Amino acid sequence: MSIASTQFRVTGMDCPDEIAELQQCLAVDGVDDLSFNLMQSSMTVEHDPARIDVDEIIRRVRTTGMKASALEDSSTGPNDARAPSPKGPFWMAVTSATAAAIGAAFSLVPARMILHVPWPAAIAYTLAIAAAWRFVLPKAWSSLRRLRLDMNVLMTVAVIGAVGLGEWLEGAAVAVLFAISHLLETWSVNRALDAIQSLMELGPEQAGDLQRGWDRTANSRLGT
Repeated sequence: MSIASTQFRVTGMDCPDEIAELQQCLAVDGVDDLSFNLMQSSMTVEHDPARIDVDEIIRRVRTTGMKASALEDSSTGPNDARAPSPKGPFWMAVTSATAAAIGAAFSLVPARMILHVPWPAAIAYTLAIAAAWRFVLPKAWSSLRRLRLDMNVLMTVAVIGAVGLGEWLEGAAVAVLFAISHLLETWSVNRALDAIQSLMELGPEQAGDLQRGWDRTANSRLGT
């Protein structure tokens, strides 16, 4: 039996909950070991290609709502890491917030009512919720399939419940806030990855100079 080591870049893996999901979905025959680097959004799989190949691993990861892509060179180091782009979450948050504001304005327009709001407002609120759910619904569906209740499922239930009660504005507001929180999370991870990559690109001499500079600053503040 020959064991291969394949490294993957995993889009959507940004907290320990996602790591737990990946460990669960890849707990199958043929997978010998898993290791994760959360800050680099990478996963290394030790597996038997005869029993589970790269395509099957990617397919299993996709069932969690995340997306995996195999790196060409499994020995690729941390310097090749790239931070996730916040453009997608940004435009989803902007679309959701704008549609919610339009829906609130349309609530004042006389029209045929749908669940206690005029139909133009209902359409705008639906767009706001759909835009915010772009990154939530796949993970919520994956959790439900695994009979797990996580934050994505609870937020989805909250929004559906609000709409069912005719509280469209409240449901859209929850969706907008969740979209904004996802944007901030993506932005913070992006900043952290960029900072880590910049540090790892420093040569040994530069890193040593930086450390000595930090030491001198610390000593001067301590008066030593």
